Amino acid sequence: MSAGGIGLLALIVQRRRGERLSRREQTAVALSIAGLALLAASLAGGIAQGRTTTAGAVLLWLAGSLAAVVVLAGPVSRVLAGGAGLGLAAGTLYAAGDVATKAAVAGDVVLVVAVLASHGAAFAALQLAFQRGGALVTAGLSTLATNALPIAAGLLLFHEHVPGGAAGAARVAAFVLVVAGAGLLARSGDGAPPVV
Repeated sequence: MSAGGIGLLALIVQRRRGERLSRREQTAVALSIAGLALLAASLAGGIAQGRTTTAGAVLLWLAGSLAAVVVLAGPVSRVLAGGAGLGLAAGTLYAAGDVATKAAVAGDVVLVVAVLASHGAAFAALQLAFQRGGALVTAGLSTLATNALPIAAGLLLFHEHVPGGAAGAARVAAFVLVVAGAGLLARSGDGAPPVV
Protein backbone atom coordinates (compact mmCIF):
# COMPACT_ATOMS: atom_id res chain seq x y z
CA MET A 1 0.00 0.00 0.00
CA SER A 2 2.76 2.44 0.89
CA ALA A 3 4.59 2.09 -2.40
CA GLY A 4 1.28 2.57 -4.22
CA GLY A 5 0.79 5.74 -2.21
CA ILE A 6 4.23 6.95 -3.24
CA GLY A 7 3.27 6.33 -6.88
CA LEU A 8 0.11 8.41 -6.45
CA LEU A 9 2.06 11.12 -4.63
CA ALA A 10 4.56 11.21 -7.52
CA LEU A 11 1.70 11.80 -9.95
CA ILE A 12 0.31 14.64 -7.79
CA VAL A 13 3.74 16.24 -7.40
CA GLN A 14 4.27 16.04 -11.16
CA ARG A 15 0.96 17.75 -11.86
CA ARG A 16 1.49 20.45 -9.20
CA ARG A 17 4.97 21.26 -10.51
CA GLY A 18 3.68 21.39 -14.05
CA GLU A 19 6.67 19.33 -15.17
CA ARG A 20 7.70 15.73 -15.49
CA LEU A 21 9.42 13.88 -12.69
CA SER A 22 13.14 13.55 -13.19
CA ARG A 23 14.41 10.26 -14.60
CA ARG A 24 15.77 9.39 -11.15
CA GLU A 25 12.41 10.09 -9.48
CA GLN A 26 10.60 8.01 -12.10
CA THR A 27 13.00 5.13 -11.51
CA ALA A 28 12.61 5.43 -7.73
CA VAL A 29 8.82 5.32 -7.96
CA ALA A 30 8.92 2.38 -10.41
CA LEU A 31 11.25 0.41 -8.11
CA SER A 32 9.01 1.05 -5.11
CA ILE A 33 5.88 -0.04 -6.94
CA ALA A 34 7.63 -3.15 -8.31
CA GLY A 35 8.70 -3.95 -4.75
CA LEU A 36 5.08 -3.66 -3.60
CA ALA A 37 3.92 -6.02 -6.33
CA LEU A 38 6.57 -8.59 -5.40
CA LEU A 39 5.68 -8.30 -1.72
CA ALA A 40 2.02 -8.93 -2.51
CA ALA A 41 2.97 -11.97 -4.59
CA SER A 42 5.16 -13.31 -1.77
CA LEU A 43 2.28 -13.17 0.71
CA ALA A 44 -0.02 -15.37 -1.39
CA GLY A 45 0.95 -18.47 0.60
CA GLY A 46 0.40 -16.81 3.98
CA ILE A 47 2.93 -15.79 6.61
CA ALA A 48 4.62 -17.70 9.40
CA GLN A 49 3.99 -16.64 12.99
CA GLY A 50 6.89 -15.44 15.09
CA ARG A 51 7.37 -15.67 18.84
CA THR A 52 7.12 -13.06 21.53
CA THR A 53 10.25 -11.36 22.72
CA THR A 54 11.38 -9.76 25.97
CA ALA A 55 10.61 -6.20 26.97
CA GLY A 56 14.35 -5.69 27.42
CA ALA A 57 15.04 -6.62 23.79
CA VAL A 58 12.35 -4.22 22.61
CA LEU A 59 13.70 -1.44 24.84
CA LEU A 60 17.17 -2.02 23.39
CA TRP A 61 15.68 -1.77 19.88
CA LEU A 62 13.91 1.46 20.86
CA ALA A 63 17.13 2.92 22.28
CA GLY A 64 18.91 2.09 19.01
CA SER A 65 16.07 3.72 17.08
CA LEU A 66 16.36 6.86 19.18
CA ALA A 67 20.12 7.02 18.56
CA ALA A 68 19.48 6.65 14.82
CA VAL A 69 16.91 9.48 14.95
CA VAL A 70 19.43 11.82 16.58
CA VAL A 71 21.92 11.12 13.77
CA LEU A 72 19.30 11.30 11.00
CA ALA A 73 17.77 14.55 12.24
CA GLY A 74 21.20 16.11 12.84
CA PRO A 75 24.25 15.43 10.67
CA VAL A 76 22.49 13.28 8.05
CA SER A 77 19.76 15.86 7.43
CA ARG A 78 22.45 18.38 6.46
CA VAL A 79 23.90 16.02 3.84
CA LEU A 80 20.78 14.58 2.17
CA ALA A 81 18.32 16.41 -0.04
CA GLY A 82 15.64 18.67 1.45
CA GLY A 83 13.68 16.91 4.18
CA ALA A 84 15.23 13.48 3.54
CA GLY A 85 17.04 13.15 6.88
CA LEU A 86 14.02 14.25 8.87
CA GLY A 87 11.79 12.03 6.72
CA LEU A 88 13.98 9.05 7.61
CA ALA A 89 13.93 10.12 11.27
CA ALA A 90 10.12 10.29 11.21
CA GLY A 91 9.90 6.86 9.61
CA THR A 92 12.32 5.47 12.19
CA LEU A 93 10.14 6.84 14.98
CA TYR A 94 6.95 5.45 13.41
CA ALA A 95 8.70 2.08 13.06
CA ALA A 96 9.79 2.20 16.72
CA GLY A 97 6.18 2.80 17.67
CA ASP A 98 5.10 -0.15 15.52
CA VAL A 99 7.66 -2.46 17.14
CA ALA A 100 6.56 -1.30 20.59
CA THR A 101 2.92 -1.86 19.57
CA LYS A 102 3.62 -5.46 18.56
CA ALA A 103 5.29 -6.11 21.91
CA ALA A 104 2.55 -4.31 23.86
CA VAL A 105 -0.18 -6.30 22.14
CA ALA A 106 1.73 -9.49 22.95
CA GLY A 107 1.56 -8.61 26.64
CA ASP A 108 4.22 -5.99 27.44
CA VAL A 109 1.68 -3.24 28.23
CA VAL A 110 4.38 -1.13 29.89
CA LEU A 111 5.50 -0.32 26.32
CA VAL A 112 2.29 1.62 25.62
CA VAL A 113 4.13 4.79 26.73
CA ALA A 114 6.81 4.07 24.11
CA VAL A 115 4.09 3.60 21.47
CA LEU A 116 2.54 6.99 22.23
CA ALA A 117 5.87 8.82 22.52
CA SER A 118 7.26 7.32 19.31
CA HIS A 119 4.21 8.12 17.21
CA GLY A 120 3.89 11.63 18.65
CA ALA A 121 7.54 12.44 17.96
CA ALA A 122 7.25 10.86 14.49
CA PHE A 123 4.34 13.14 13.62
CA ALA A 124 6.33 16.22 14.65
CA ALA A 125 9.44 15.10 12.73
CA LEU A 126 7.39 14.41 9.61
CA GLN A 127 5.81 17.86 9.70
CA LEU A 128 9.26 19.45 10.03
CA ALA A 129 10.49 17.33 7.12
CA PHE A 130 7.62 18.49 4.91
CA GLN A 131 8.51 22.11 5.72
CA ARG A 132 12.13 21.58 4.67
CA GLY A 133 11.77 19.36 1.63
CA GLY A 134 9.63 18.14 -1.19
CA ALA A 135 6.70 15.85 -0.53
CA LEU A 136 7.93 12.98 -2.70
CA VAL A 137 11.35 12.71 -1.06
CA THR A 138 10.04 13.24 2.46
CA ALA A 139 7.10 10.84 2.24
CA GLY A 140 9.06 8.27 0.26
CA LEU A 141 11.87 8.00 2.78
CA SER A 142 9.57 8.14 5.78
CA THR A 143 7.53 5.32 4.28
CA LEU A 144 10.65 3.27 3.62
CA ALA A 145 11.78 3.42 7.25
CA THR A 146 8.26 2.93 8.57
CA ASN A 147 7.98 -0.33 6.64
CA ALA A 148 11.54 -1.68 6.45
CA LEU A 149 12.52 -1.35 10.11
CA PRO A 150 9.58 -3.37 11.49
CA ILE A 151 10.47 -6.09 8.98
CA ALA A 152 14.00 -6.16 10.40
CA ALA A 153 12.60 -6.18 13.93
CA GLY A 154 10.31 -9.06 13.02
CA LEU A 155 13.32 -11.09 11.93
CA LEU A 156 15.65 -10.06 14.77
CA LEU A 157 13.35 -9.60 17.76
CA PHE A 158 10.26 -11.67 17.09
CA HIS A 159 12.02 -14.60 15.38
CA GLU A 160 9.98 -14.42 12.21
CA HIS A 161 11.58 -15.86 9.12
CA VAL A 162 11.62 -15.40 5.38
CA PRO A 163 9.82 -18.28 3.66
CA GLY A 164 11.72 -20.60 1.39
CA GLY A 165 11.40 -20.96 -2.35
CA ALA A 166 9.92 -18.45 -4.74
CA ALA A 167 7.92 -16.64 -2.04
CA GLY A 168 11.08 -15.98 -0.03
CA ALA A 169 13.02 -14.83 -3.09
CA ALA A 170 10.16 -12.48 -4.03
CA ARG A 171 10.04 -11.05 -0.49
CA VAL A 172 13.79 -10.38 -0.41
CA ALA A 173 13.68 -8.86 -3.90
CA ALA A 174 10.76 -6.64 -2.82
CA PHE A 175 12.74 -5.35 0.13
CA VAL A 176 15.79 -4.63 -2.06
CA LEU A 177 13.70 -2.79 -4.66
CA VAL A 178 11.99 -0.57 -2.10
CA VAL A 179 15.33 0.28 -0.44
CA ALA A 180 16.87 1.06 -3.85
CA GLY A 181 13.92 3.30 -4.72
CA ALA A 182 14.26 5.16 -1.44
CA GLY A 183 17.99 5.60 -2.00
CA LEU A 184 17.28 7.23 -5.34
CA LEU A 185 14.70 9.52 -3.77
CA ALA A 186 17.18 10.61 -1.10
CA ARG A 187 19.53 11.79 -3.81
CA SER A 188 16.90 13.28 -6.10
CA GLY A 189 15.69 16.21 -4.04
CA ASP A 190 16.56 19.68 -5.18
CA GLY A 191 15.63 21.49 -2.00
CA ALA A 192 12.33 22.50 -3.58
CA PRO A 193 9.68 23.77 -1.23
CA PRO A 194 7.08 21.28 -0.11
CA VAL A 195 4.30 20.43 -2.50
CA VAL A 196 1.14 19.84 -0.47
